[in-house]
Amino acid sequence: MLKPMRTRPRLLPIAGARLAATALAVTLAGCVNGPRHVQPKVALPTAFAEAQADTFDSAHPPASALWHSFGDPALDRLIDRALKENRTLAQALARLNEARALRGLEAFALLPTVTASGARTTSRPSSLDPFVPPGVGKTTTFKAGFDASWEIDLFGGLRSARRAVRADEAAAAAGLEATRQAVVAEVAQTYFSLRAEQERLRVQQRN
Repeated sequence: MLKPMRTRPRLLPIAGARLAATALAVTLAGCVNGPRHVQPKVALPTAFAEAQADTFDSAHPPASALWHSFGDPALDRLIDRALKENRTLAQALARLNEARALRGLEAFALLPTVTASGARTTSRPSSLDPFVPPGVGKTTTFKAGFDASWEIDLFGGLRSARRAVRADEAAAAAGLEATRQAVVAEVAQTYFSLRAEQERLRVQQRN
């Protein structure tokens, strides 16, 4: 009766195993950080198609102070009050301050971290405890610790995090400006609607 043949698994040579391990490490390293983002270049027109030739003249005032050109003190007071007391604008400003604070700490991510701790403990046994040996009084214990660590940015993760923090700050600044423009536009639009209704009412009363 024939017996089944047993085959032993072939072992890779040592050089082949090292090569496979190196290739695996390189692949994982590429997956950890990935390629650096490159902003695409898009050709944009210098002006809107429906805009007039002199719309973007540098002599014109910025949009943030455009309402001053109407010469209406009541409108100026309303917009100034809205910019000071609007809660959405205050939240956008708080997000910007938070992003700036985080950006101020980003430089420390690449530096070593050093921590130290200390403690002082004082204990006094009770005189009514029968298990305390005679003559034992107050005991003071001091403890101190020191620790240092440093994360080497081998795969660029810390540098990518720094770029992300700066991008978050820029996004928060843009969000604050967009919120500010929206508040000003909403107040101005409501004010002009009110003036138009008042003028329509005046004309009807005169007729």
